[in-house]
Amino acid sequence: CVAPLSMALRLFANVLVGGIIMKLIYAVIPVVVPAVLSVYFNLIHVAIQTFVFGLLTLNYTMEAVE
Repeated sequence: CVAPLSMALRLFANVLVGGIIMKLIYAVIPVVVPAVLSVYFNLIHVAIQTFVFGLLTLNYTMEAVE
């Protein structure tokens, strides 16, 4: 039960930090730059997190099978 909990906390922290960073960028920088950074946080960040969670799931599954 530790592995799913740690993965859930990791996902929560990443989403929270991404939201906080975007709020700070929207507050400080003009309109054009946040739109470009929003693409990064919405597309690339999600793809990276999906890849990492897929690898972690495979790793935990391999350890459980062994």
